[in-house]
Amino acid sequence: MRSSLMFRRVSLVFVAAVSLAASGLFLGCGDSTAPAPQTWNQETLPSALGGTGLLGVASSGTHIISVGAQSSSGSLIPVILSNTGSGWVRILQSTLPSNAAYSAAAFTDDGKGVFAGAKGQVQIDQVSVWDERSGSWQESIPVTSGLANEIVYGGGRFWLGGTDNGGMLLYSDEPGTWIRDNSAWNTPQEKHVWDMDYGKGTDNQDVFVAVGKDDAAGQNTNFLMVNRGDGWVHVASHPRSDDPNTDYSAVSIQDGGVLVGGSTPSAVPAKSGQAQEREAFLIQYSDTQSEWIDIVLPDPAAMQRVNAIHHAADGTYYLVCGDGTASVWHFTGTGWTQEGTWANA
Repeated sequence: MRSSLMFRRVSLVFVAAVSLAASGLFLGCGDSTAPAPQTWNQETLPSALGGTGLLGVASSGTHIISVGAQSSSGSLIPVILSNTGSGWVRILQSTLPSNAAYSAAAFTDDGKGVFAGAKGQVQIDQVSVWDERSGSWQESIPVTSGLANEIVYGGGRFWLGGTDNGGMLLYSDEPGTWIRDNSAWNTPQEKHVWDMDYGKGTDNQDVFVAVGKDDAAGQNTNFLMVNRGDGWVHVASHPRSDDPNTDYSAVSIQDGGVLVGGSTPSAVPAKSGQAQEREAFLIQYSDTQSEWIDIVLPDPAAMQRVNAIHHAADGTYYLVCGDGTASVWHFTGTGWTQEGTWANA
């Protein structure tokens, strides 16, 4: 079991805007009601955030929060940034612990928050959840080992996905109660749920999806799973799934299908003494045709990795891309334009 402050594989990234709806590949609703921005600006964050990793983001109406942790002298200091339309501010919650790392966050429809992460020193392997649904923040420890990677909400239910031996998928319908559901797995090896999403199916039923990696029998295979209310079901594998060097790191529900993004080793041989370069990919699974479709990206090598996928109300798809050097891409009906790059210090 790994232990570190970085609960998910995250890097300093920009956002790439991808309007796939214009290409005719996808139609229908996404998970956002906010219009897509037409220009890109680097956000101004509060000062004194050195040593901070921002690992989760969530929104409720016009209120956006980003959560994470700041490492200081071997201890963890929780970080909650809030933006209600007039800029980012760091907020302090006296009812939340002062030694925690938040790695994921989500809101109910009425704006009640649920944070997931861990509490204690930097080297930790215990999942904690802080829940506001009862009217005040309450802490629970649903599992005593593992790492929390993602949390999503929809249809009155929270799902928490993470890294654990045997797999970690937990759901909660009421404050303080988390139930493990690993019905899709039957092996004890470590499994990683990297990303999840919620949406509506073609008959308006609640649908959750999850992507990640299964270390069973040392195969390190990638998976896409779907839950329509009757348990988690593995979706037929894409040819990339069985490559242990390929990672599924992002997922988004679309009408009639699912988008999956990640990274894979570059076809260009590594230079002498250097690590193999990686490149981004984006694939779609069609529920109606039960098949995979490869989406052509403008410059997979420059994009490096798809870290997250978001669908805005105007039909624009956003890809959070990068692994060391972030890039911003915008797609219009006439083609792709690179907006800029940002290299990590």
